[in-house]
Amino acid sequence: MKRSTLAARIAMKVLAAAWYALSTSFVFSAGPKWESGSDDHDSTKGYISICSAGNEDFGAVVEAHLRKGRSISQVYLSNAWTGDPALQAQLLALLKQIAPEQLGGALRSAGNMHNPKVTQLKSAVCRAFLQTKLVRGLDQVLKSNGMAISKVILEKLMIFRSEEGPRFDAIIWLIVSSEEAGPMRTSGRFSPPATEPETRHP
Repeated sequence: MKRSTLAARIAMKVLAAAWYALSTSFVFSAGPKWESGSDDHDSTKGYISICSAGNEDFGAVVEAHLRKGRSISQVYLSNAWTGDPALQAQLLALLKQIAPEQLGGALRSAGNMHNPKVTQLKSAVCRAFLQTKLVRGLDQVLKSNGMAISKVILEKLMIFRSEEGPRFDAIIWLIVSSEEAGPMRTSGRFSPPATEPETRHP
């Protein structure tokens, strides 16, 4: 391998690690915050999204959203959840229980989103994510309002290496089920990919 090519790859990894740290740490530095929005084509359908300058009380955001006569089809986490060390530790521990062989293969790989060992871990990550304290807490709030998190949709799974251990990164949607909620048709970053792995709530 040419030195210039090796240097370029190292530089890309350094930049990726820096972007990862900057893009995820701000949301969980003082706890996650939330905001709500509506479907582009039907204002009665909506979503809850994690954000940097919203309300820290998820339940209050849900109740205010419902008072506007809107349903909730999804909770959009983006990749902001990756900045929470406790959540990362929970996810790693759950993956060791759910899919130890697949996890080992993914951790030994390059860790990028196109690596076969990483893509094979997607389904297990979805199953594990449903069992995390964060998702169980959100689900409890939704259930008190007649809804529940029914599945996880995940996109662009990557694994970064750090001194603290492996760090998982992915864009995540939590799909919410209720009698009123229909499929979202929102365009842009809030729309989950139709072909990504999805896992239903146990």
